[in-house]
Amino acid sequence: MRFRKLVKKLALGVLVLVGAGIIAAAGYRSYRQHQLADTLVISSANGIDEQHFVEANGIEHWVTIRGLDRRNPVIFFVHGGPAEIVSFVPSATQALERDFTVVHWDQRGAGRTFSRNPKPPADLTLAQMTDDGIKVVEWVTRHLGQPQVILVGHSWGSILGEHMVFARPGLFAAYVGTGQVVGWKAQVEVQYADSLARARADGDSDVLTALTKFGGPPSTDISKYREFRAVTFRDNAPADLEFFSRQASDLLTAPGVSLADVWNALQGARASMAALTPTLLTADLTELGYDFPVPFVVIQGDSDRITPTSLAVDYVNRINAPAKALVQIPDGGHYAFVTHANQFRDALVSKVLPLTRRAAPP
Repeated sequence: MRFRKLVKKLALGVLVLVGAGIIAAAGYRSYRQHQLADTLVISSANGIDEQHFVEANGIEHWVTIRGLDRRNPVIFFVHGGPAEIVSFVPSATQALERDFTVVHWDQRGAGRTFSRNPKPPADLTLAQMTDDGIKVVEWVTRHLGQPQVILVGHSWGSILGEHMVFARPGLFAAYVGTGQVVGWKAQVEVQYADSLARARADGDSDVLTALTKFGGPPSTDISKYREFRAVTFRDNAPADLEFFSRQASDLLTAPGVSLADVWNALQGARASMAALTPTLLTADLTELGYDFPVPFVVIQGDSDRITPTSLAVDYVNRINAPAKALVQIPDGGHYAFVTHANQFRDALVSKVLPLTRRAAPP
């Protein structure tokens, strides 16, 4: 009898501690959200801080717009992933808001767009999303009174972004790729060779054994590719590893983002990856050709091992465009636009901003 009472008391104590922990965590989260919200306030006379649901192709798309002067050139950011939204964490691109008006779009199947329209995976195709993006850009140009935008495509967003530009070049003053994809097969081959060389140099027999079991670059099986990335996770750029370590915390403490928003974003990411895996496994932007219809700029971390920088360099060298440039950010990885935000901004200002002035109507 006494033993049962003791067990009940212990169980009650554990529940009290767990409850107290949850309350403390919720309190800290709320405190951090308010604290971070204060750092994001835009108070300039011509500033803009807006959020909209925009109708395009039968569904509502979530769009955020921020900048210190709404008359500045517009950056239309096409996020990676698929479904790796940036709109929930505006601090990621806050460094750009002095010189540009920054627009984030949650793609079909991503973020708050997915929350509003949890469509079946069949709706998630590259062709559909390309047309979605064009229609959202058209709305942005009307809303902001500007004839063109600068498209910045990150990772998967560079695939989607290039297809948007080729479909409607007149909407875009310039294309900027970061974490630039070239082709999936070539990407995985370079990753595999790089990891194999590192394991041999380090004498890491465990990794060497694991890599040997793959029998070569796992470029046609997404499950094997995920295993490969898990085995070689340490090979990511140090800046990316640091980014990964705080990614969840940044999302959970983002101002204005509820736990339901986070949950829906994760569900959207799962659905998007499942639906778009065939597109990723066959992605090859060289099939679009090397004659690019608008100015072409790549701003790449020089240590990007997810979309290898060596492939991006070769790709830029082959491109023919009205203007082109390549900027490599020292020690930057796949997420250089976040981890090296000031250098990324400086590259945009020096290499891309002059192109918008040239493209502006008299």
